[in-house]
Amino acid sequence: MRGLGFVPLLATACNQLLELPDVHRGACGSEAPFIYLAPVGGLDGELGEQGAQFSRDELTIVFSRLTVVGPAENPIPRLGDLYIVQRDARDDVFGAATALSELNTELDELHASLAEDGLTLYFDRSDPSHRYHIFAASRSARDEVFGAPVAIALGDPSSSNGGPFITPTAIFFASTRSDGSASLFTANGRGASFEPPRRLASLETLPAPTAYDNPVVSSDGLAIYFSAPPDNATPRDIWSASRAEPDQPFGPPHAVAALNTASAERPTWISDDNCRLYFVTNRTGRGFALWVASRRTP
Repeated sequence: MRGLGFVPLLATACNQLLELPDVHRGACGSEAPFIYLAPVGGLDGELGEQGAQFSRDELTIVFSRLTVVGPAENPIPRLGDLYIVQRDARDDVFGAATALSELNTELDELHASLAEDGLTLYFDRSDPSHRYHIFAASRSARDEVFGAPVAIALGDPSSSNGGPFITPTAIFFASTRSDGSASLFTANGRGASFEPPRRLASLETLPAPTAYDNPVVSSDGLAIYFSAPPDNATPRDIWSASRAEPDQPFGPPHAVAALNTASAERPTWISDDNCRLYFVTNRTGRGFALWVASRRTP
């Protein structure tokens, strides 16, 4: 079993995003070790959370939860639905989550990413053939419901695209091929209009075929975290890569040993100051739950 010992992060990753406004270095350097890990309080879904991305102030989460419907004597398991939940302060426990009923279907809504202004939500949804597609839904104010989602054109319409992560000027996502392998891509743009995607090929250092997924980009544009299994017989680990400037290619990725165990780990979000990485893991044996890893003590 890979241990939970805290070690310095060997490399951090980058956001292949050009012309990022107001680029700044985070308060925590990418070389700083993660020294504190804990579950995030208040998210107690019966079957677990598949993913969770925050607002920039870390007070709002949009996440996907596996659910059960029907009467207690005849429960019917269903796929992921999207929920939103808030807290008053970063160290508070989250309150009761609200289902985004206007977006949920009988299909699988798996990941969601909230735009910086909180008015547009990007999410992926499966189709009946189990391919995923990325959609954008907008609202006029934070206390309003989201309108009808619009499909986002991201290259080959027959591909399976998921795991969206939105930044002020780009979207990052994973695209899966017929053999089960997947690559990470980015496309510049905003709203529902994006340029042709670019493959993040420099991250693909593991033996093929590998399914790279769950891209998470730091706000300074210099770091990316993602998930990938180290081999075909092992659950997913968290990996990272870095670069010196946002317009440069990534360096080689490295596993974030401080966070990885024999269970599965997937990154979901990085704080604006680069000090806290949120991730989902099934290390407790009770389904996936959201955890936080901090480079600072609470």
